[in-house]
Amino acid sequence: MTRRVIGILGGSFNPVHNGHLMLASYIAQFGPVDEVWLNLSPQNPFKEQSELLDDRHRLAMLDKAVNGSVTVKVCDVELSLPQPSYTINTMEKLESMYPDYDFRIIIGSDNWPRFPEWRDSEALIERYGLIV
Repeated sequence: MTRRVIGILGGSFNPVHNGHLMLASYIAQFGPVDEVWLNLSPQNPFKEQSELLDDRHRLAMLDKAVNGSVTVKVCDVELSLPQPSYTINTMEKLESMYPDYDFRIIIGSDNWPRFPEWRDSEALIERYGLIV
């Protein structure tokens, strides 16, 4: 049996917009993944908390934006993790929750210059791979 490959596109989604959705849809259709999960981050270490709408509002916007897609889904795992949200913690949690899936990290090219500043960035690349 082939393992499902899930692309994780994390973000504040404050608010979610067409660029997020087009990227996720494109990668889900033509990329090396079976699905893309839009992973809501309650607190990005690089952003001020005061700039963010409430988590439940951003989650509701994501649910509405995804609108029942079979290849793009919403992931709220970070809402139950310590803040600020570090991608390495998220990926390890997802790996433990879904041991039969393989995960890849998706980031926008705007995040690439700061990627070396991410916690355990080298481990993220080695363990999960990166789609920019």
